[in-house]
Amino acid sequence: MNRLLKIVFNNPLKTIILFTLLVLVSGVFTLQFMSINTSTESLIDENLNFKLNQKELKNEFKVLQNNILIRVKGKKLVEVEDITEKILGNIKKKENAINFAYSPNLDSFFKNNFFYFLNESQKKKLVDQLYDYQPFLSEINNNPRLKGFNNLLELALKEENKLEKFNHVLSKFTESIERRERVDWLHMMKSGQVEFFVVVGLKKKYLEENGFDKFYQFLTNLKNLENDRIKIEFTGGLIVDYEEISSVLKGASLAGLLSIFLVGLILWFSFRNLRIIFSIIITILFGLIITMGLATLFVGTLNLISVAFAVLFIGLSVDFGIQICTRIIEDSKTLNFKKKIENNVLKISNTLFLAATPSIIGFISFIPTSYIGLSELGIISCIGLVVGLLSNILLLPSILLFSPTAFKKEYIRQRFFVNYSELYFKIFSYKKLVFGLFFLLSLTTILLIDRISFDSDALNLKDQKLSSVKLAKELIEKNPTSDYIISAVVKNLDNIDLESIINSENISSYYFLNIKQETQSSDDLEYLKFLLSVKNTDFHSNIDELRRLKNLLIKISDMKKTNVSIRAQDFLTKINDLEKSDLSFAKLENLLFFNFDSLINFVMKLNEIDKNFFDTIPNYYKERYVSDSGLKRIEFFPEKDVSEKHNLKTFVDDVSKFFPKATGMPVVQYKAGEVVLDSFLMAFLISFTFLLIFISFVFKNLKLVFSCLFSLLVATIMTLGSMIFLNLNFNFANMISLPLLYSLGISYPIYFLKRFQEKKDVKKVISSQTPKAIYYSAFTTIASFGTLGISNHNGTSSMGILLFLSLFMTLISALVFLPLTIDSKKTR
Repeated sequence: MNRLLKIVFNNPLKTIILFTLLVLVSGVFTLQFMSINTSTESLIDENLNFKLNQKELKNEFKVLQNNILIRVKGKKLVEVEDITEKILGNIKKKENAINFAYSPNLDSFFKNNFFYFLNESQKKKLVDQLYDYQPFLSEINNNPRLKGFNNLLELALKEENKLEKFNHVLSKFTESIERRERVDWLHMMKSGQVEFFVVVGLKKKYLEENGFDKFYQFLTNLKNLENDRIKIEFTGGLIVDYEEISSVLKGASLAGLLSIFLVGLILWFSFRNLRIIFSIIITILFGLIITMGLATLFVGTLNLISVAFAVLFIGLSVDFGIQICTRIIEDSKTLNFKKKIENNVLKISNTLFLAATPSIIGFISFIPTSYIGLSELGIISCIGLVVGLLSNILLLPSILLFSPTAFKKEYIRQRFFVNYSELYFKIFSYKKLVFGLFFLLSLTTILLIDRISFDSDALNLKDQKLSSVKLAKELIEKNPTSDYIISAVVKNLDNIDLESIINSENISSYYFLNIKQETQSSDDLEYLKFLLSVKNTDFHSNIDELRRLKNLLIKISDMKKTNVSIRAQDFLTKINDLEKSDLSFAKLENLLFFNFDSLINFVMKLNEIDKNFFDTIPNYYKERYVSDSGLKRIEFFPEKDVSEKHNLKTFVDDVSKFFPKATGMPVVQYKAGEVVLDSFLMAFLISFTFLLIFISFVFKNLKLVFSCLFSLLVATIMTLGSMIFLNLNFNFANMISLPLLYSLGISYPIYFLKRFQEKKDVKKVISSQTPKAIYYSAFTTIASFGTLGISNHNGTSSMGILLFLSLFMTLISALVFLPLTIDSKKTR
């Protein structure tokens, strides 16, 4: 190494040219071949059993792959229906790209037979909702229509708490008169806007040959059909991952630029010399580009975790540059500038390799884990650390050799933000109080540690501002079981007792497409049909019922009940306006109740199917449950809220007892969480074991080893305490902070304790330049890592926040608690 350094010092210009060529080659290579993989599924090793089960399911049931959901939302049914038909028509023209496209809202087969495709709990929920409306429906059905409605209003006036239920109905009646359109009773029971959906399945071959760019642009162009009354939205794994690319790149780019700015600012406070700052930043940028080139060569892609490597590189590389420049500044004896750089770089290079070793081992500990996101970050960061170290030892001195005046004393005005020695001795005078407060913090953290959980929901890592993410979360909140379904694949259903399986308190129901068995109606549904079967054949009411309606509306309006009174007044105004027009009472009743029978007929036909029903089931639906090879897929639905980890675990465990190869989002989410936790535990154990051996070898003193470990323990407790206070949880991304707290944070106590071994007195160490060097080195790293927190991408942002917290706590521990653990007598 010494021989190489001497060659570099004798040929600085050639060294700079060599690095410049490496940068150009690396930059071009990176731009040409580097890609970003935003798929959260690819973060976990594909060869794990639960991932293989998921892959087998999608290979067998190809219709489940590459699905996109489009939602058309608006106030008017006719407009929503019209736009949905246009969208569906445009998509079906893309025959080369799609396997299927359909809208359950437009498909006559689904509209007529949707009840059959519900699982038992969904059927029960629908029947229960209809029972809630049964008195309302029966009263109108058993009388001339307006008379029945007036009876209901009159009854509600006697029980005022029931009036609010008419809020939505009166609003619909008002809109009907205003637009001269018949009331849509089929959608009457649904409050809010009308929603239609389109489901699209893309061909795997099309995506392999064309990527997703073209089809995404096609979807974007469909939004031209939007207006101020219609909103068109898309979601699905393909769309979320595609939109994530720009979000992740934007967040990483902003974090990188801000990181360089903050590092430059801190370097200014440290050196107040533009030439030194320029030299360090150029070295960082050169090393970063070379690292990106090597990362492209050895890994090829960046994932949602490893995309943070650029900021990590900046924060770690600048530390080496600060140490080198500080050492050169401190050397006031050597007059020859070239000799000064040569001597000091040769002296400090071994120290830098020693300081970098724990960090390198820390990142190496990530590599053997099954968490691919973490493993790839470990590979890239290891490369980055080596490149950063070599760049600072070889390139930085070569650049500095062209700026000899930069190190003259008149150009160097190093300052410290605070008078550390004065501050420390004030803290030391309250040593018992400091340790008492720490004891209370430790006790509180232990008692409240269960407030910190692991968020295994990959959707929460995404950019929450993306419309595709918003829609996905909205749909899941409306129907929590929509995505939390476990699938089991079987050859034969005859020998499976599904009823005994759902006796579990964690499984609500199941569903499969059983083409051999006729649908079975429940007693509740049959009784509901019986109640609605009695019908008054007289549709039109007596004209007196109109006067009765107006009197009832006046009474409701005079009650001054906020919402329903306003709706009643609006409805009354519209009726009064009709008397001035040519719209007869008969036409008014037609507008309000002509489609009422369609709702009654809808209920009466529930659970009834045609004779050739099974022969007419569309392939794109049948293939979701019966594969080409004859395998059957059974869906199991959770009984409890599986957003809670315990419920998720019991749901997965109960299904897995009967179907060990069962898969689906709940299984993948739970098992992936286990893999992540196990991976970080492995990384932590490797890092900690190495650190214990490493610091024992470095210090060869049990007391100093204990002091070093105690410093890291303090930092860990303060980090966990901060997480509880700030209501932060662990996730797939930010878990890297704890292993890095040990592998990166160990350097601060090492710097302090090595100087203590040299000076034999804490007071002398505190009064030396060592705390300043630790502070500036740490603060550049902390500030750099913290810039990740500005990203809109939740995973990247949470990583930056927790890295900032953990390393900041490590710095406080090294400069405050560590000195207090050393023999206090030697500080006097």
